[in-house]
Amino acid sequence: MNNYLIYAIGFIAQIGFGMRLLVQMFLSEKHKKSLSPTVFWVISLVSAFIMIIYASLRLDLAILVGQIVTYYIYIINLDLKGWWQKLSRIWRTVVILTPAIGILSILRLGGFNLGDIICHPNISTSWLMLGLSGTVLFNFRFVYQVIYSVKRNESILPMGFWVISMIGTILLITYAIYRRDPVILLGQSLGLFIYVRNAMLILRSKYET
Repeated sequence: MNNYLIYAIGFIAQIGFGMRLLVQMFLSEKHKKSLSPTVFWVISLVSAFIMIIYASLRLDLAILVGQIVTYYIYIINLDLKGWWQKLSRIWRTVVILTPAIGILSILRLGGFNLGDIICHPNISTSWLMLGLSGTVLFNFRFVYQVIYSVKRNESILPMGFWVISMIGTILLITYAIYRRDPVILLGQSLGLFIYVRNAMLILRSKYET
């Protein structure tokens, strides 16, 4: 597939991820506290699916691994919001199975295999490990977030979520510079400011109470 088309798919996903953060920040600024709005999780779910396609086409394990995990965490948050139950059973089944079906189709049609992804000819082992570390940490924020939220039976974006986001972003920006990946670099750079701002809002609300 043409590289420009692959990049276009990636940019569409990053635009979606950027939009979710802008919406979340706008609503948080409006209410003077860090919020976890339903629209944030809806946009996240759609964008994650597109990003899975991008990572598969790029044969980039560092990006592919995290997206699959967070995809289902988005669903859990939508369930906590009561939005997931509003979908018909058919649609819920389609959404749950789509990532696996999409990835298998792309790998088969592209003639790729797991060995091609793990032993990428253009990425050294050390840099792949850095990218994987950033991806694991960056996506662990959602594991932390969903555990935190399930315990309280409410979808929340706590301070730990934003702190982990900042650390993971710095690692992924470093990886993206090495990979010369404009999609990852742009998306992560734009998100860093919003992560810092949400942390500031949480700290402010604690000091005011």
